[in-house]
Amino acid sequence: MCDGGGACFAVLVALVAVLIGGGLIVVDVDVTPLSSKLGSLLPHPAVPVADGKEMIVKNSDVRAYLASKSLAGPMTQHPLYAEKFPVKGVYYFDKMGSAGVVDFSYLENWNPEVGTFELDMQYTICQTGVPSNTTSGGWGPYLPGGYMLKAIVALSYQNQFSCGAADRMPMQDGDSCTLSESIFGASHESETLGKMGMAWLMTKREGGRVFDRNSWLAPPWATNDASYRSSHAPFHNYRLRRLVDEHKALDEEHYEMLMNKLAGQDLVFLRPDLLDR
Repeated sequence: MCDGGGACFAVLVALVAVLIGGGLIVVDVDVTPLSSKLGSLLPHPAVPVADGKEMIVKNSDVRAYLASKSLAGPMTQHPLYAEKFPVKGVYYFDKMGSAGVVDFSYLENWNPEVGTFELDMQYTICQTGVPSNTTSGGWGPYLPGGYMLKAIVALSYQNQFSCGAADRMPMQDGDSCTLSESIFGASHESETLGKMGMAWLMTKREGGRVFDRNSWLAPPWATNDASYRSSHAPFHNYRLRRLVDEHKALDEEHYEMLMNKLAGQDLVFLRPDLLDR
């Protein structure tokens, strides 16, 4: 028996994902418009505050923010960054609910010899509400961005990327990074979610202008390997679309897509260095 509603909901979501991933149930009804509508009725949490400043970028200031604050993270100072780092730029989340923008210059702990690096998900920038356009919102989650940020903090949510050693760089279109997720401070080596049958790939497209992010969840009787993934559709997918490239040039098409997703909403975040650099 579940100890609380949240635990029961998490178990239910995992069970449904297993059934979808295993092909045992097929979902033909699009529930995202209802999810978006319900999410839009939720009150927005207070804007995060750090060092006495609100961690917010007003909708009218998004272009200026991208022009002045992009690629200011410490990874750009690595001596091999320009030539060998596999993922450069600022991207927005297409079809990932209220997740907004991520600047990959804030990636950490790159080991060029094995090709791993990490992202503290507290560097995620979210929109204040939910996408009303479910084409850009995808499956969701359709929660106001402030709640997503609270969940990231509560889970101590981290991602580790494995994209290949530096001597194999640059990545080519069709090459993938594998990802592992850490929650509650567990090591990436523990593969907590991977042992539950989860697997994630981030695949390069259009010369890095787009990365496809696909998730598979295999049932207990299957192994989530390359053979399984080639014969089963991912149960969840979204895209990372580049807003600002490594030369700090703005992609106007993707910027317009982001602004359409925001539909007048602002951006909120947790980390003061995203504002002060």
